[in-house]
Amino acid sequence: MDRDIMIANLPVRVSRAILVMFLLLLALPQAVSAESSVPQSDQTPLLPLFQPNPLIASPRYLSGFGMDNVYTIFYEDRADTSGCAFGSRIHFNQTSSGPLGFAATSTATNICDTHLIVKDWAINIAGTNYAYRAWGAVGNNPSHAFYVSNDLINWTQVGGFFTFPDPFGDQILYGFHDIVRINNNYMGFAESAGGHTYIVWSDNGDQTWSVIARVGGSGAGDHLILPDSPTPTGNFVLMEVDGEQVYGKLYVPGDDSGAYLIINPAAAQAGSPALAEAAFLDPANWTWSDGSSGAIPDASTVLSSTLGSGGHDVREAWTVPTSEARADHVILYTATYASSPGRGIGCAAADPECLVVLPAAEVETAVLLPATGFAPGQVTSLTAQDRDHRYAASAIQLTIPRLGVSVPVVGVPLVAGEWDTSWLNRQAGWLEGTAYPTWLGNSAVAAHVYDAYGQPGPFVNLNRLAYNDEVRLVAWGEMYIYHVRENRLVLPGDVTVLEEDSYAWLTLVTCQGYQPDSGEYRYRRVVRAVLVEVRPVR
Repeated sequence: MDRDIMIANLPVRVSRAILVMFLLLLALPQAVSAESSVPQSDQTPLLPLFQPNPLIASPRYLSGFGMDNVYTIFYEDRADTSGCAFGSRIHFNQTSSGPLGFAATSTATNICDTHLIVKDWAINIAGTNYAYRAWGAVGNNPSHAFYVSNDLINWTQVGGFFTFPDPFGDQILYGFHDIVRINNNYMGFAESAGGHTYIVWSDNGDQTWSVIARVGGSGAGDHLILPDSPTPTGNFVLMEVDGEQVYGKLYVPGDDSGAYLIINPAAAQAGSPALAEAAFLDPANWTWSDGSSGAIPDASTVLSSTLGSGGHDVREAWTVPTSEARADHVILYTATYASSPGRGIGCAAADPECLVVLPAAEVETAVLLPATGFAPGQVTSLTAQDRDHRYAASAIQLTIPRLGVSVPVVGVPLVAGEWDTSWLNRQAGWLEGTAYPTWLGNSAVAAHVYDAYGQPGPFVNLNRLAYNDEVRLVAWGEMYIYHVRENRLVLPGDVTVLEEDSYAWLTLVTCQGYQPDSGEYRYRRVVRAVLVEVRPVR
């Protein structure tokens, strides 16, 4: 019996058992690598997440994978059709510090496709080992391609083009939204021309796949009927919503009005394989994230279009974890931006982990937050520090255990409405005019993200601090312990983060978003922590 005949029989005999095993593993808490929640509030940027300007880059069909705490996204850049007989060239960006850490420019691959999903799963082809696999859709037709690579840039197609044997007659045109590997079997989620999501199976994760089930859409006899679902988008993911494990899928309607979450708590929490399968296939268990069914309710929106107010629409959405395993998921999405015409990539999260830039407020004391970064990888010459800008010594030591930071704190004078932190090296600078560190009020402390030698500064990883992480000030035989309550980006002119407060707050400030063309940083990273304990130093 040849391989094709064996695969064709799988939906009848073996594939149901594989699906049951797959759903059972989803139901087990130990199968979850992170306790994560999907964004429940809309904090979307009015400008694209990535540079260059989307007039130059035109990203579409987002996908991605995680690898050794590095997250990589892939997308079709419709502005780059060089050498492409169909589709556009696939580009990728990487980050090891959450969605904001992506490189300013993307890297082009040698693939022309309309969709691509990549996994860092090793495979041997004809005696040669490869570190990565990729599956692409070829020009929105039933042909698909399987690729292997060792550098993510140069890919080799394996086995010619392939199609999915389709017992439902929809035709899988748009490729994979996600693939998971379970006990050496591969389960994929592919999008069809009929608005359904297909669950497909492979024993080797290459170019040979068999259809197991079809969900979504509105056709008669579907396992799962979703309201108004002409075009599935986004990946399936096991997540936590309001403290409850659910199996979910993102959905973007055809009018690009926003992203909505469809969830199934029953399938994710079933106590046996049979119950898990039944719960997954029962349409009654699938609801919008607010618990309703039928037409899309406004309350279930997890990401909204702001195109009417000069913002963006919402297109393909992908739910991903941040670089911290236990942190919230975020939504990365492609969109068309009105304020900077063209396509770009955005990011939304319940916590301010994404590009959320607040407007600057008018202030009397200072015009800008201090510039706390030099050009990465370059040596910058400094002039001698004049008397007016000399720093004042203190007995305070700042430590951040999570980041391995321990630096002395000096006083940075406010001169003509500005703090000049240029001469900070391996020090942190208290911004004079804010509350003195450890006192009641809002104490602001700045340090470099990159120093004058172009090397990482004390606050280079400030964006990694999460809720409840400790920040300590040690002085006068006492340890003042602060817990992080906020971590976000602001514009340099937004000094509202330094406003006075009746409690004891510590506000850490550094730069982020270096622009090589201007030699300046676009944003300030701000972490706010509140004093929770004072104890003697032993």
